[in-house]
Amino acid sequence: MAAALSVSAVALSLVFFQLRAQFLSTSESHSSHYEILLSANSLLTLDAKLTMSATLSVATGEGRYTAEYNRLASELDAVIKNINGMLRTPGGSPYTAAVNEANLRLMELEQKAVRLERAGKRQEASKVLISREYLDLKKAYARGVTGLLNQFESERVKEGEALRRKMIRGWAASAAASSLALLFWIVSAVAAASWARTKGAAESMVAQKEEEFRHFFDTVQEIFYRADWKGRLTDITPSIKRYSGYTREELIGVPISNLYLNPEDRKLLIKEMLSKGIVEDYEVKLKTKDRGVLDVLVNARLLKGFAGLPVGIEGSLRDITVRKAAEDKLARMNRMYTILSRVNEAIVRIRTRQKLFEEVCRIAVEAGGIKFAWVGIPGKDGFLRPVAYSGHGEAYLADIKISLDPALNKGKGPSAVAAREGRVVINSDTRTNPDVEAWREVMLRYGFGSSAAFPIAGTGMVALYAEKTGFFKEDEARLLASLAEDVTYAVNSIESELSKKETESQLEHTREQLRQSQKMEAVGRLAGGIAHDFNNMLTAILSYAGFLRDGLDQGDPRRGDVMEILSAAEKAATLTKQLLAFSRRQMLLPRIISLNDTARATEGMLRRLIGENVEVSMRLAAGVGNIKADPGQIEQVLINLAVNARDAISGHGRIIIETAMVSFSEDTPGRHDVIPTGRYVRLIVSDTGSGMSQETLSHIFEPFFTTKEQGKGTGLGLSTVYGIVKQSGGYIWVYSEPSGGTSFKIYFPEVKEGASAAPSVEAAPPPGGTENILLVEDDAPVRAAIVRILREAGYTVTEAANGVEALALGKEAIVRFSLLITDLMMPKMGGIELSAAVRQLAPGLPVLYISGYSEELVAVRENIGANSSFIQKPVSPETLLRKLRDALSPGEAKK
Repeated sequence: MAAALSVSAVALSLVFFQLRAQFLSTSESHSSHYEILLSANSLLTLDAKLTMSATLSVATGEGRYTAEYNRLASELDAVIKNINGMLRTPGGSPYTAAVNEANLRLMELEQKAVRLERAGKRQEASKVLISREYLDLKKAYARGVTGLLNQFESERVKEGEALRRKMIRGWAASAAASSLALLFWIVSAVAAASWARTKGAAESMVAQKEEEFRHFFDTVQEIFYRADWKGRLTDITPSIKRYSGYTREELIGVPISNLYLNPEDRKLLIKEMLSKGIVEDYEVKLKTKDRGVLDVLVNARLLKGFAGLPVGIEGSLRDITVRKAAEDKLARMNRMYTILSRVNEAIVRIRTRQKLFEEVCRIAVEAGGIKFAWVGIPGKDGFLRPVAYSGHGEAYLADIKISLDPALNKGKGPSAVAAREGRVVINSDTRTNPDVEAWREVMLRYGFGSSAAFPIAGTGMVALYAEKTGFFKEDEARLLASLAEDVTYAVNSIESELSKKETESQLEHTREQLRQSQKMEAVGRLAGGIAHDFNNMLTAILSYAGFLRDGLDQGDPRRGDVMEILSAAEKAATLTKQLLAFSRRQMLLPRIISLNDTARATEGMLRRLIGENVEVSMRLAAGVGNIKADPGQIEQVLINLAVNARDAISGHGRIIIETAMVSFSEDTPGRHDVIPTGRYVRLIVSDTGSGMSQETLSHIFEPFFTTKEQGKGTGLGLSTVYGIVKQSGGYIWVYSEPSGGTSFKIYFPEVKEGASAAPSVEAAPPPGGTENILLVEDDAPVRAAIVRILREAGYTVTEAANGVEALALGKEAIVRFSLLITDLMMPKMGGIELSAAVRQLAPGLPVLYISGYSEELVAVRENIGANSSFIQKPVSPETLLRKLRDALSPGEAKK
């Protein structure tokens, strides 16, 4: 009995210690497995938080995110060391080393980005966090964590197998001992009862550990899931509700493809999984319950069953929505910084407004991912007028009209508001934004899901269009406003520079006009002086030739020679008249005339002069006002311009004569600065001839300048026109280009009075007389000729060479004269002084002034008093006698 009890005791001891060892081994294994899973979850969670802290620190520049980053980095380092201590592998795991190395490199890059942000280089900092190196290290980190989990699982399986073998050996020993104790039923019963209690305790421990694991599975923030091969979810962590809004119960049995925003993403994921058996860091977008979007990173593996056939998928989903939002913000900011940088570079090198507008549009499309961009400025009709554009959408501008009137429906969109109110306006969604209702259909037809507009140069704007909805965010408004300020400043600078150049150009043009005017004035004075002296000689030539002619019989052969002398002298007189016309020193007889009537009266003569090969077209506007001018001189202007135009036409061509009324104000476009404001009658003579170069144009009004062949012109035609226009108070300009014809534009001031009748022409021969005449002329040949003309007409003539000599005759002689004829310009005493002195002695004595050019007459017109008249050299006997008779007729003749 004692032996049996001893054997039973030994058997019971073996069974007890075997059960106790099994319990302790099982408990230790489950506890170790739980700690490993918890640490692995910490690796993933801390990595996500570190990435987010670094991204937010760079994006916002706030110090609290940097402090949080440093705290999380220390915590992650401790977790990695703890995991390395849990491993059974001597010298640690290669996966721990990989995780640690990737973590250290990631921290270096993240800390580098933080330093760059603190240095104000936010754009460079953002590029670090989205660089290829950074993303590759993130993948290496994830692979290391996955390797650790696989290693933990492998070690757990090996430990389980060793534990089972140990339990089998223990149970074998216990069975042998129990066999001995079978003889002793009491001992066996006690041993069986003890074994049952021990087994129950072990099963209770296993159930407790399984409950702890399920608690971890239910509370972990990372999303773990399993799905069958048909894609139906068989299990998923409850944390899915936090991210998607769906509960675990709502998703069990639901095809996981229902959650994918883009079903094609799942097809690509399955394809890669079948190829590799595993998917790592696969980015997809999932739909949330509230119709939002969840960005996740998928890590999954293929589950295989009998014969290696796939039976399901298990994996994890990591929420990267915040990270993606931060990356998207960084990308958008980088895009805007790129546009801003390149536009500022363009501002430096471009100096024209139009080119700058075109470059802004091009940069926005090429560097900013914009689909279409255009610049609009206000038009006179109150609508924005496109002046530059780039991208795909040129036809869009023809389909829209944007008003600047806020009361109109087409004045409420982003472009109109930006131009009118001077602020940045963003349209995030074309489909839902009520402000773009007037253009919604057109914008969607061209694929514009969103748009933005910013103001430039006061009332203009730049509009940007993107294909994606939400392409423009409100946080980009600050950069768009900065872009608006830069472009506006550049446009204002360009316009200021152009205005300065235009002012300088106008000043130079005015200076050139002054130089030209001074040159023409100098040439005119020279021509007038020559004509004055020449007229004295012509007066003598014409007079003495006339005497010869009158003294010869009609059949005398010498009479022909005299007539040639008279003809040559008259041609010379015409030449001097042209010189005087150019120098504005000829004697005019201005009156109120109708320019249209004068042009019509000249039309027949012009057609005979021009010939049949050249068409003359009269375009005389109705209602043209009157002008004050010498009608004969205006006819001369028309004839000279028409003949000049005819000579410029080779073969067939056309001459167009136009009249019109024009009004000039201070801001009238195209008004020449020298023309005062007011109403003018405009005369235009245009031709289709060969035109003129700029060099020729600079000389055309100079006397004796001609481009015609020798003997084909005197070079006085246009200079005569210039003088007549100027002396008539008008203004003349010429526009011409080689092979482009020529156009003369003449402006005469309008007068309100009605046209006056033409003076009658006296055809009868001039009468003679017997009055006593005092003639004072310093030029001896001229004086002798006039004396002879007057005496042959019956007058008594007393002559003097100058004023002093005339006054020396004394009062008694002077009071007997009926008329004083005097030259204006004489040595010792001029004609004005002489007439004043003579009238002191003989009050009311008529005076006939005679001069080589009219400038002297005009200068003294206000000082000569009443009962005075003028005559201009060269003078024919008939003209002299008629003018003398007119001067004497108001008074009574004195013998």
